[in-house]
Amino acid sequence: MPANFKEGEIGEVAYPQKSGVISPQTNINEILQNLSQHFLKIAFTLAIFAIIIAGIIWITALGDENKIEKAKRIIKWTIIALLIASSAFVIVKIIIGIF
Repeated sequence: MPANFKEGEIGEVAYPQKSGVISPQTNINEILQNLSQHFLKIAFTLAIFAIIIAGIIWITALGDENKIEKAKRIIKWTIIALLIASSAFVIVKIIIGIF
């Protein structure tokens, strides 16, 4: 039987398993893993936009120290947020591995 198919409960009926879908067979570990993966994807996507915006602010600052400092703060806090999000993902993976 192909790897992406699971044997059904009635006879030899096979049906495809959809990734990211919560079914009665889904346990809490799978739900936590899926949520943490999606959270990390969203965090990195938002971080990319924040860094692009900070870069635009920095480039258009034209020597204005206040705007340059604002861009630096955005970049600094974006990196800190990514570290926190990545740490949360690692902690969830460790907890899932223990249980």
